Amino acid sequence: MASRNCQGRPVSWAICLSEQVADVDDPWAKLLFTWMIPTVDNCGRMEGEPYQVKGLVFPLEPTVSPEQVAAMLQKLHDRGLIIWYQHGRLRYIYLPRFQRHQKLVGNMRATSDFPEPSSEDIEAWNTRTNAVHTTYVPESGPGIYAVSTEVEVEVEVEEEGGLGETPLRRLVSLARTTIPDWKPNGKDEATIAAALTVLPEHDVERVIHQLAIHQAANGKYKDMRGTLANWLKREKPTVQTGAANDAREEAIWAEYREKTGAA
Repeated sequence: MASRNCQGRPVSWAICLSEQVADVDDPWAKLLFTWMIPTVDNCGRMEGEPYQVKGLVFPLEPTVSPEQVAAMLQKLHDRGLIIWYQHGRLRYIYLPRFQRHQKLVGNMRATSDFPEPSSEDIEAWNTRTNAVHTTYVPESGPGIYAVSTEVEVEVEVEEEGGLGETPLRRLVSLARTTIPDWKPNGKDEATIAAALTVLPEHDVERVIHQLAIHQAANGKYKDMRGTLANWLKREKPTVQTGAANDAREEAIWAEYREKTGAA
């Protein structure tokens, strides 16, 4: 049997509020997904042949057949909860949002005995879920790894017939490619999305460029995402009504302070 790399793993309470999970109409499929979380390895992967999944997840459930497991896996795949993919002769499972609530610490390693999904598998998941998948990246410190996936924030489709470049996606890409020392992380989108709720798009873009220039010249900061969040918090939201309305401006500023903790 492949190494699972750790003996225990928590399941976050947030799974109870997941609309993706709630939309699965088969209670057994929901249970299968939940029980796969402690079964996958530290990279969120596991065996994917139905008879293997049956033996690993439902070893004491004689009424559940491999054929039923196959139907459940297809439902979870279609919902974007898992990526059920083929590599060679065998199928495997990857939980693309597994690392949202998991962190590897100490001597736990981001290694897997299973092949990773192909770029085509990942792109198909992006299309199904209207999200962006980012690969796992090491955090600072020897032997400590954090694996992160894509965005928690839903983005709207702006171009008819496909996934358009939304302001959120454009600004995330701008930060990742422009600011020196930026290490992509699943929290990137949430950081910028929070700013976009209270700041105009052009202000967020301006701050990204300012931080990029400052970091290139000084190399001062280590946590670029955290630094960007702090720089954005210093920006006073702009009233876009076109009128000098002090009460309206103060209300927006108060809302911004409440959301971001800005002073």
